[in-house]
Amino acid sequence: MVRETLRVTHSFLQDSDESVRRSCLSKRDRARRGYSPANTENFASLLGESGPNDLVRKFRMGTPSNHFSSTLLQENVWPLPTASANWDTADCDDFQSTVEDYYDKICFVANEIVQCICDGLLLEYPDLSPALQPLLATSSSITKRQTKDEEENHNISENSSFAHNTSILTLLGYRTGSRHKKAHQKKKRIVHPLVSAHTDIGVITVLIHDGGDCAALQRQLKNTNVDENQLFENVILPAQIQDDPVFVVNIADCLSAITGERLPSTVHRVVPQDGVIHRNCLALFTGFKGEQKLTINGEEISYEAWRKKRVKESLSVLRSCT
Repeated sequence: MVRETLRVTHSFLQDSDESVRRSCLSKRDRARRGYSPANTENFASLLGESGPNDLVRKFRMGTPSNHFSSTLLQENVWPLPTASANWDTADCDDFQSTVEDYYDKICFVANEIVQCICDGLLLEYPDLSPALQPLLATSSSITKRQTKDEEENHNISENSSFAHNTSILTLLGYRTGSRHKKAHQKKKRIVHPLVSAHTDIGVITVLIHDGGDCAALQRQLKNTNVDENQLFENVILPAQIQDDPVFVVNIADCLSAITGERLPSTVHRVVPQDGVIHRNCLALFTGFKGEQKLTINGEEISYEAWRKKRVKESLSVLRSCT
């Protein structure tokens, strides 16, 4: 499933014509659905910093929804056949069905991961039990495996887990030769990250990427008494996707807040490398239902309200830099 999804991701983000990708630009909310061209988004603001826009193509989808009870729910936007660009109905159907299949499966995986994290937390910090109840209640309902028929038919209800509610699957495509450069007085050039250092907003992020060598995912180290370029180390995955895939799991801001920062958010970035192969990634950003009540810093707040507050902080940074 992972290999197939990376295959259609490469086909869409790397091989297809830009007209194909732009056929699924969201008219409602590009930050949650559809295609986002390179150099149109900025993740540096998530850490309250200014920085260059992200040099990566993105496509987003989530739980199909015809009723928008929350601003987190949107209608999915899929690519359309474009004869002149050699992208026909079969290509569109293949892309949509494969990505939807992967979304269902990876949401189930995300719930299992969250359950393991909660189990470990409660062993060390029993006092976190009240704050973790929203995760424990939703995760425990899916720990019983699906029946064989359900697995074969990929029949997972959108209400079967917290991850199927507002989680967003983002496909990312990094291209060879892409890099931000800034000229200095002595004609030296500093190569900036393709995606600046940032944290993710939701609960956890579940990521996997192919063997493309033009970009590298890096995580921030704890030791801050060193040069900035030494604050990060590469996160390395097997070059080939194994039958038992290896995923990267980031702790995101909401889970960090729920745990009183006992689990710190993962600060990470993507930097360019002198490779010759495009890199493609699959990232699931998990989130609660918008109305889910959370206890953060002793106060009760809905997930949607907390998320809006977090995004507002980021947008204020962008405005101050323009």
